[in-house]
Amino acid sequence: MSALPLPARALIAVSVTGGAVAAALQVPDVARWTAGDAAAWAALSVAAVLTERFVATLRHGTENENFTLTDVAWTGALILARPSVLVLAAVTGVVAGQLAQRWRPVKVAFNAGQFALATTSAVAVYGLFQPASPLDPLAWVAVAAGMGAHFVVNEMMIASVIALVGGGSFRSILATPTLANILHWAGNVTLGTLGAVVWVTQPAALGLLVGPAVLAFLAYRALLRSVTEREHAREQERMDNFHAAGRQLLELVDADPDFRPFLRTVARTLDATCVELVTVDHRFINVQNSRGRRSELAADGPIPRPVDPRRYLSAIGGCSTHVVPIGAQDRPVAALAVHRTAEVRQASRSLLDALASQLGVKLENIRLLSTALEQRAQLEEIILNTTDGIVLLSRDGMILTWNPAMERITGHPAEDVRGRRWTRVLRFEDAVDLAPQQGKDPERSGHDVLAAFARPNGAQRWMRYARNPILDRQRRLKASVVVAHDATEEIETERLRAELLGTVSHELRTPLTPLKGFLYSLLQGTIEDSPEGRQDCYRRMMNQAERLERLVNDLLDVTRLDAGRWELDTKVADLSLLVEREVEQYRPLHRDRAVEVVAPGSVRALCDPFRVAQVLGNLLTNALKYTPPRTPLRVTVRREGLDAVVSVRDEGPGIPLQDQRRVFERFQRIDGPVIARAGGFGLGLYIAKRLVEAMSGRLWLDSEPGAGSTFSFSLPLASPDDPVRVRDRLVADAAILAAAVSRPGGSD
Repeated sequence: MSALPLPARALIAVSVTGGAVAAALQVPDVARWTAGDAAAWAALSVAAVLTERFVATLRHGTENENFTLTDVAWTGALILARPSVLVLAAVTGVVAGQLAQRWRPVKVAFNAGQFALATTSAVAVYGLFQPASPLDPLAWVAVAAGMGAHFVVNEMMIASVIALVGGGSFRSILATPTLANILHWAGNVTLGTLGAVVWVTQPAALGLLVGPAVLAFLAYRALLRSVTEREHAREQERMDNFHAAGRQLLELVDADPDFRPFLRTVARTLDATCVELVTVDHRFINVQNSRGRRSELAADGPIPRPVDPRRYLSAIGGCSTHVVPIGAQDRPVAALAVHRTAEVRQASRSLLDALASQLGVKLENIRLLSTALEQRAQLEEIILNTTDGIVLLSRDGMILTWNPAMERITGHPAEDVRGRRWTRVLRFEDAVDLAPQQGKDPERSGHDVLAAFARPNGAQRWMRYARNPILDRQRRLKASVVVAHDATEEIETERLRAELLGTVSHELRTPLTPLKGFLYSLLQGTIEDSPEGRQDCYRRMMNQAERLERLVNDLLDVTRLDAGRWELDTKVADLSLLVEREVEQYRPLHRDRAVEVVAPGSVRALCDPFRVAQVLGNLLTNALKYTPPRTPLRVTVRREGLDAVVSVRDEGPGIPLQDQRRVFERFQRIDGPVIARAGGFGLGLYIAKRLVEAMSGRLWLDSEPGAGSTFSFSLPLASPDDPVRVRDRLVADAAILAAAVSRPGGSD
């Protein structure tokens, strides 16, 4: 008894108490019984014991509902016997019969009580009609009404206790065997009424009713077997649906899953009006149901925790809602709700809890999958957009992945190299481990390796890479990842640096050596001690000092240009005059060269005159150094559209087309016998180009091997309304006005 739910125990107590009161009310009438009444009580009790031996059972979960022929005896007794005989016989017969079958005492007590209440209600209703005799049709109506009351009380009590003990719905238990209950009641009432009529009219014929009674019992049992089989089929269908719902959960592998097919299966399984699922993640509240609804409530930012998903469940009129939280009870991540016109039975709740547990695991797996996909997408973005080449190699060195940066570095498309051995693709040469360790393979040590390779077009490049192993749980090599970057520019810069140091050392030593020699000769007195000899020595020393000064100035100019610390004094200047002056400075130093200047009068440009002279000086110096002796030079000044153009033309060997772009780069000198004799850092043209560009112009080269070279630069022409020119004109006008005012008599 203590194991039963409290409401069930309360109902049993009410049934037993009510039955005891009903029986106690009939006990005083026992004193008025005749021998016939006592015999009737005994016969009814024995009939109850016998009919309780033949039971057709309908199972409701853990509890049973029994169908017997006992009501046949109660129907006949309601017409023929005293009320006290009927009530007390019902109690004693049920108790004796069920104890004989070893039913639990609590169940026997409940059944005895509810039968006492049911027969008492039947007696009360029958008495309202007051029929004249058993053969009066009114008696038949009265007995049907009385047994109807008996049926109602009996069914209500049984359905209630089964619902309370088994956890099912009272309505569903009451409705499940509706047809069987009605047929059972109608058959028992008919047989009992017929038995009473036969007993009054022809008692000897009462035995003929045994056959119909047996056939009725067999019909009840067959009917209940059919109902049971249908219930089993429905239960099997429900279990199949539950299994199908579980499979549907297993099949969901999407990061944004559609649970609606699963919810429809659950709704069909539980005969639910609607099944609803609410999930909460860091930015969305997702609501889905079996009716096809799917909606997301997006938040402006991360959703604060905890958020109870049960707050977002729908309310459906006329339905009771059973909610199963998913996740921790105090902080659920989802909620599964079943909306049903009847309450969900305990057995279905257990299955629903199992599905909710599976659903919780699936949601966690989906969360992990979503996180993994996000991390994978981020990693793919990094690999696709990084400037470093990334290669994933199999255990035997086959290329598995080859990112776009690797395509740019090597010139090999990913589709051409995937599945090939990477050392055969790149064919490394001169590989050097930059941090060698004894006994370790540089290809698998994780150290930086510097190696040369050839692009598909044959261009030689350098690559710096590190290959790191990826190990499995047994610390065995599973794969390896290579991170590489193009080291060609780095190697080229290092080469240029080494060449620069060598060139600077050589070029600085070239003027220093004769200077040191002249000074030593002066100290030793080995030079002719005459004014002419000393003058010649001093002149040569001055030339070497000026050469040294030019070298140092070139280095300083490059440093200032690269650092952006270059200042221009822009003004309007006459390029024709500037060119003529600069050429005049070179003629005394190169009397064996004819330098012709062609200028169409005044050509005014917006520029820094000092820097223009420096640019022109670099171009003239190059032309004089890199062309054979006694070949002429021509310097021209002209207008081209909105620009003034200055060109220096020589008749030297010319410059090959493939080298023409390099002549404007730092420390670049074209190979050749004339150039080798000229010396210098290879900075003059680089400085000239940067200076011209700083003055909003450009510097270019036209040359053909064997046909000489023409270096030209353009500068913007000065317009009459140019701000600088207007400023100069205003200054000049102010000077004229000042001079006029200062003259005697210049004012009134």
